[in-house]
Amino acid sequence: MDLRLDLQLFVIVRFADGQAECATWQVRGGGQALALFSTHEQAEKYCQLAGLSNEWNVVRPPRSGLLELLRVGQAQGMILVVVDPDHQKAHLALKIADVLASVDSLGNKPIA
Repeated sequence: MDLRLDLQLFVIVRFADGQAECATWQVRGGGQALALFSTHEQAEKYCQLAGLSNEWNVVRPPRSGLLELLRVGQAQGMILVVVDPDHQKAHLALKIADVLASVDSLGNKPIA
């Protein structure tokens, strides 16, 4: 797994009633995966394909914010993150637990 991906990704979010909601991707067999994107353009393309309204915004959270999104998603029952999904497939699917374990194993080491 390339840890640079899970630390420098874009997400699609909207804010309502003081809460942030992230775009998800429907997993075959049920369930949702947190949708992450390697570029701003990929995220914008997903917004168009998914028919998301203008209240959804593409953002690139800091490392700590992205890790918190992963932890919250996991606490809410999400098992996977997908990178660069479209309406049919995702470029990469990873278990949230594996991503968090990999990042935690690095401790405070800088990411190259």
